[in-house]
Amino acid sequence: MQPLTDSLKGKSEEFKLSSDAVESIKRLKDKLAKATMLMYPNSLSPLALMVNASDKPVGGILNQLVRNAWKPTAFFSKRLAPAETRYSTFGREPLAIYLTIKHFRHMLEDREFIVFTDHKPLANALKARADKYSPREV
Repeated sequence: MQPLTDSLKGKSEEFKLSSDAVESIKRLKDKLAKATMLMYPNSLSPLALMVNASDKPVGGILNQLVRNAWKPTAFFSKRLAPAETRYSTFGREPLAIYLTIKHFRHMLEDREFIVFTDHKPLANALKARADKYSPREV
C-alpha cells in the first residue's frame, strides 16, 4: 500500500499513478474480494487485540471469542508520523498497542481484554522495574 499512499503526496496537480501504485491497487482489490467476514460485536464474548508495528505503519485487529476461536470484529491501521518512524522497534510496539486501544476505546471501555503481540522484549519489559525505561516506554 506504500506506493499508493506515496502517490498522494505533493502538489494537487495532475494525478499520475506509478506502475507500483497500480499493482498495489490490484493487490488491495484482490484482498478485499477475499476479505474475512467480520463478526458482529457481542457484549458477552471475550475480547482480544492482536497488534503489530512496522517501520511506517501500525495496526491491530479487534477479535472476539466465538466457539473457542478468535474471530475478527474490526481492523485498524495508521501510518506513523515521521517522528514516530524514528522510534526503536521497542518503542513502536507499545505505540501500536496504545493507538489500537485508543481507536477501539468505545468497544473496550469497561471490558477486560487481552493484548497479543509478537514482540517478546515487550513482554519481558512489563515484568521489569519501571526505572529501566524512559517514561514514554512505560
